[in-house]
Amino acid sequence: MRVIAALLIVHHGLGKLEDPDTFAMSVVAPYFPFLPGSPYFWTYLSATFEVVGSGCIAFGVFVRPAALLLAATMVNAIYFHFRAFGLQNFPLDPDSGGSYTFEPSMAFLGITLCIGLVGPGRFSLTKKWETKLDLLKNLEWSWSDIGVLILRIVTALLMVHHGQNKLSDPDTFSTSVVAVYFPFLPGSPYFWTYLSAAFEIVGSTCWIAGFLARPAAVLIGGTMTNAVAFHLMAFGSQSFPLCPDGCGAYTFEPSLAYLGVAAFIALHGPGKFSVKPNGF
Repeated sequence: MRVIAALLIVHHGLGKLEDPDTFAMSVVAPYFPFLPGSPYFWTYLSATFEVVGSGCIAFGVFVRPAALLLAATMVNAIYFHFRAFGLQNFPLDPDSGGSYTFEPSMAFLGITLCIGLVGPGRFSLTKKWETKLDLLKNLEWSWSDIGVLILRIVTALLMVHHGQNKLSDPDTFSTSVVAVYFPFLPGSPYFWTYLSAAFEIVGSTCWIAGFLARPAAVLIGGTMTNAVAFHLMAFGSQSFPLCPDGCGAYTFEPSLAYLGVAAFIALHGPGKFSVKPNGF
């Protein structure tokens, strides 16, 4: 999850460095007029957090502080999207279908908060910031459990509308995605459309409740693998992990982020704040 998140976040910082004028004048100046100093200062600071912070969480260096700084950056990104585009019917399916404009930012917020609270794990270059926080050491639960809970709820609330969208318009997904890009699947394309929708809706509910979270994560992970494959076949790699043309998000960005989350929950489990803490 650390590596996937880092590879998806870094291009947002690169995009700001490539075109600081647009971000400073179109985002910081109109939507954050209360920030002191030049909008360019905040543009370069945000880019630094995203580029350097991505490297830190990928390699496991100063992971906790880097993740929490990235989380703060994502809070500001979500605030911008809410101000500019509204709630977009969250957590239900947006009017236009597709993803929310704030979906990558909110997904990364859940991921970076989880990394900041759980720590980098064993596969990291430094253990300095892995020590447990002492504030809750006498309780039966820890910051780690809170981090996993945040990750589960945020991701589930973002993912469920993709299943709703398939149920509201099964014809489009069946004929334009399954039939065209997955012709090797046996049976009717509608079967796979409804199966995918079920995994996303029921799986999201399982993550929120912490019930059968591990098997739900495996099924969601398979669904997201197929979603990433579709986007790669339909739209290409989009310069991943560098800045895509137009410097927006990759079309596969939410799907790949959810794949990383699914891998984490399948391997780590849902934490203590769940109906079944062992994940089954």
